[in-house]
Amino acid sequence: MEKLNIFEGRKRYPECDLDKLERKCRSMRRDGYYLFLAKQIILQRQTHLMPVVDKDKKIGFIEAESCKIVIAPCYDCVKGWFYDEQSLVAVKKSKKWGVIDSKGETVIPFDYIDIVPPINSGLFAAQKWLEGDGAWGVIDVNQNQVVPFNSGYASIEGYDNGVCRVHLKDGSWAVFNEEGKEAIKFGEYDNILPIYDSGYPVVRMEKIIEDGKKRVDKISKQALAGRLIE
Repeated sequence: MEKLNIFEGRKRYPECDLDKLERKCRSMRRDGYYLFLAKQIILQRQTHLMPVVDKDKKIGFIEAESCKIVIAPCYDCVKGWFYDEQSLVAVKKSKKWGVIDSKGETVIPFDYIDIVPPINSGLFAAQKWLEGDGAWGVIDVNQNQVVPFNSGYASIEGYDNGVCRVHLKDGSWAVFNEEGKEAIKFGEYDNILPIYDSGYPVVRMEKIIEDGKKRVDKISKQALAGRLIE
């Protein structure tokens, strides 16, 4: 039996014999667990822990090689991926979002309406109730506010390699860096295309200049991450 190695040279799911993987899956099913997001398990990057769902539709995590339960199923939803032992993921429990580590310890408490985990960053976009309205902000793992919570934000996209896209309720767009500064000011562009998990190293920004004509500017995420607006 040939090894499952279609992603040779890339950081992907561990090499394993297909029959061995199937035996593990059958064993899990006997114990009442099923792989969660199975397509991503095969197609996404190397993983340390894999999500599983039990008969009560609760999500937990198993060790990728042994399929042993590491974090018992108790969550309703998950965002992010345990690529390695240092990874953090956002999980939903009792209608609130928090962040856990690969041992199942709570890193950010379950106090938020929504949390978006970062890509190659240590900052989390989060939403919470503020004076009766949903407010977005950006926090680190110690819940320090890098971008203060503001109910004027319609959304804050997750950080991707040092930058995130921010949308005001009035329709304006901006790009923030990891210092919470405007790398692209609000109103500078009419549209900023998605940054988070887009697969592109550059950010595309569009501005209507006259009679519907569109100017398109592109700048790398790395360059934006280092840009400060005084």
